[in-house]
Amino acid sequence: MQDMSDTARQIRIGIILLVLSAACYSTAGLFTRLIDTSVWTMLCIRGLVAGFFILAIMLAREGRAGLAQFGVFRSAPGLVAIAASVLAMIFNLNAYLNTSVANVVLIYATAPFVAAGFSWLLLREPVQASTLWASFVALLGVVVIVGGSLEGGGLLGDAYAMAMTFFMALMIVAVRWGKAHSMVAMACASAFASFLITLPLADFGTIDGEILVLLVAFGITQLGLGILFLTLGARHLNSGQAALISTLDVPLAPLWVWIAFADMPPLATVIGGFVVMTAVVFSILYSQRAPAPAAEGTS
Repeated sequence: MQDMSDTARQIRIGIILLVLSAACYSTAGLFTRLIDTSVWTMLCIRGLVAGFFILAIMLAREGRAGLAQFGVFRSAPGLVAIAASVLAMIFNLNAYLNTSVANVVLIYATAPFVAAGFSWLLLREPVQASTLWASFVALLGVVVIVGGSLEGGGLLGDAYAMAMTFFMALMIVAVRWGKAHSMVAMACASAFASFLITLPLADFGTIDGEILVLLVAFGITQLGLGILFLTLGARHLNSGQAALISTLDVPLAPLWVWIAFADMPPLATVIGGFVVMTAVVFSILYSQRAPAPAAEGTS
């Protein structure tokens, strides 16, 4: 009974952390519209700020002993998570700058189904038939969204969004795969890696006082807290559940941009988004009604 109670508590903690992560991640579109500088400069400064922010949290919690957590580099899950996280960051901002915020977040709403596929391949977690059907419906929604970009522009941004979704789903599964290791160190390392990779392409001459303040807020709020909450929360849930909860940024991201800029999404995005979100909601409700069977042999 105690074990069941502890499991329920861990699940609640995971849900809360992932909801907070989704709220933080949902501000990406708003920040990219507010900050008038190149995507590489944003990635560079944001990564540097987020890296130091997460490192400070690690040191505050455990002192120098916390540095031992960087042993995650010696694990395959840690290396996969770092690489996937950095690539997701790069594709994420490029997507926001090349298509509408609504298109990006609605394409990202298919992440639960991509994660379910990775979970089956890497962890042998079972995939329910309902998830497969929902994945197919969500794919149709993405086709509608991308189809609208063929005439209105933004096709490149949609492609970036699909690549971002692929790597975000892979990162979520890698965090679950490496739950025996500290994934907070992974979050810190991936933030610093994004800084180093984009440093040669950054243009610091475009940064004034106002932009610097926004970049610091971007690094701490959207990336620092977003990836920290995600890596802590994803350890407590299966990959499909974690990815489903992370799609809560879907309704929030366009809302912030609409409030700030009155940026209304096109009709194809609205229709495709409705299809995608219907598939996600169906999958969530069905999983609550019929829990997935236990995965034998999953480590």
